[in-house]
Amino acid sequence: MLLTMSGAVALVAVEPKEVGDTLTWVTTEDYPFEALRAGMEGMTAVQLRISAEGRPSGCAVTVSSGHKLLDDTTCNLLLLRGRFEPARDQMGQPVSSVYSRRVRWQLPKDDEGERIKLGAPQPYSFIYEYDVSEAGLIENCKVAWGSGAAPGADPCGGSERVRMEPFRDAAGKPVRKHVTFRNSLTVEDAVETGGGAASAEAERGTPAPR
Repeated sequence: MLLTMSGAVALVAVEPKEVGDTLTWVTTEDYPFEALRAGMEGMTAVQLRISAEGRPSGCAVTVSSGHKLLDDTTCNLLLLRGRFEPARDQMGQPVSSVYSRRVRWQLPKDDEGERIKLGAPQPYSFIYEYDVSEAGLIENCKVAWGSGAAPGADPCGGSERVRMEPFRDAAGKPVRKHVTFRNSLTVEDAVETGGGAASAEAERGTPAPR
């Protein structure tokens, strides 16, 4: 989900300050599998809107990597994991501000520098759900069911800081909706095809059936 920034930002005397290890905000383990498989690389530059409480509340891409998947992943991760001491005005009062960050997505290589090196995928399935309010706020997020160790951060972590475009009825009025997300990865024996070549079905991520 990509959020744009809007609204005025007060005059800032002290810039927002990162809290914690910023290297953990976006890591190699966060590289989207589809991007790895497609060989996507590039640098994404973004601006985060930081609230007076020090929370990221919006993200805008200022320089694209050339791949929407990498740009969206950058914003999502920084919105979820970014931690800040808020900016302050000339009176020392916390104010909203903007923060710029660049993330370079570079395909990991093995020791020979030729092939992408990934760990073997492990089976998992999980379902999480949340409500989207009329104002676009994510509420009541919870993991309803899970099996195995799904990669990545807690899907509900930081959801209280994210604002979505609200759902609307036929008349265009914002309405509350309940969202259920299902995801799974299975690992199966390869199937021999004609000529003895193994089918590439060993790793597959598909939504669990409703």
